Amino acid sequence: MGLLDGFFARGARHVAAPQTQRANYAKPPLNTVTVSSQAAQSYKSMFSGTKELEYKQDYWNIYVAGGPAATAIDIRVNSVWTNGWKIDGDDQALNDEVKKALDAMDFELHAKMATRDGFLFKWGIHEIAQTVGGTGRRLVTRCAKDFLRQDDPKSGEPVAFIQRAGTGYSAQTITLDAKDAIMVMPIMTADGLGVSLIERAKKQIEWYDKISTATADAIYRHGNPVWQISLGGPNGEQAPADVIAGMESITTDLDARAELVTNATSAIKELNAGGVPNAQAYGDWCLSNLAVAMGIPELFFGMGHRSTDATAKHSVRTFYDDVASEQFTIAAQYQDKLIDDMILVSLGRKPGEAKFTFNNPNPENDIEKADYLLKLANINPMDPYALMSLDEQKQYLGIQIQQVPEVMPQNVRQPRPVR
Repeated sequence: MGLLDGFFARGARHVAAPQTQRANYAKPPLNTVTVSSQAAQSYKSMFSGTKELEYKQDYWNIYVAGGPAATAIDIRVNSVWTNGWKIDGDDQALNDEVKKALDAMDFELHAKMATRDGFLFKWGIHEIAQTVGGTGRRLVTRCAKDFLRQDDPKSGEPVAFIQRAGTGYSAQTITLDAKDAIMVMPIMTADGLGVSLIERAKKQIEWYDKISTATADAIYRHGNPVWQISLGGPNGEQAPADVIAGMESITTDLDARAELVTNATSAIKELNAGGVPNAQAYGDWCLSNLAVAMGIPELFFGMGHRSTDATAKHSVRTFYDDVASEQFTIAAQYQDKLIDDMILVSLGRKPGEAKFTFNNPNPENDIEKADYLLKLANINPMDPYALMSLDEQKQYLGIQIQQVPEVMPQNVRQPRPVR
């Protein structure tokens, strides 16, 4: 006796069927039941914040969870700082003193953290604190996720940073005066508030998460058996309703070991034999939009196959131009509050005597510049510095070589005169 023949043999005996969600296919005939072992889940938004601190918590959760958005933030931060920085000025001894002071306070470590907060939350902050014993000053990076800005109503400049510690009745407010802080804002705007890359790409992040979740659910769902089972009753009559309900109850959550044995009047058809179509196309479309929204070339996410070599190079060059602009902004902020107001004053020097600058973020630019200088030198091989002097070439390449004073040797044995 077949598996379904038992239902026909029981006659009018009713078999209760559990409440299950059916697959979203076209409505089948009355004697046909579509069963599926998985049901789609509703999407829950990643952004639940209604106030500024809640939004910041959402942005932080997205970053620590990983994924393309977090990778894009890390790319922007590393592109700013990886190629290094330097202190420029006419007095090399002063330059060395300033760099020594920066190294003593672990400047680059703190600067990377504040820059990351700047891309995440619009701005990052350092607290200028005293060293142990009060012998000097140091940087303490505060997570901007927990702070709000208090701006002057007239100038719009920040006058304090407010931190709310604790929750409920035990919550306390801690105020950090803006004079004792350095604010780092990689992307400045005219309103002085800055730009969060997560906020700017919020819609695209939602799209990517929705499509990724839906694709994963679809693959998981269609990786399980989904059948359309048609039943015929005895003597070719339509199967009774209780038989159809009972059949549905025993064909839910079947695995690969299950076998369905039917009679001649029944038919089983698999509905998901084709898998999930266009999964990669949807994923690439969302990832491409996300990369563009966060200012990252598609090539950095392994999607360069859709562009020519010329357009890929142009995209990378444009990205490094953006990085150079952000470096210029960050350098000015550290020059103002850290180099001029803090280090140079402590050394008894004037503001601007030493300048904080970044190295070129794009290594290809240096290769192109070197090739250009080589072509200039080949124009007149007898005098390679005729068109551009050695000092001008050093300045063009951004090379700073300390001049070593020429020392005349002493006690040198003089040659004997010729008679």
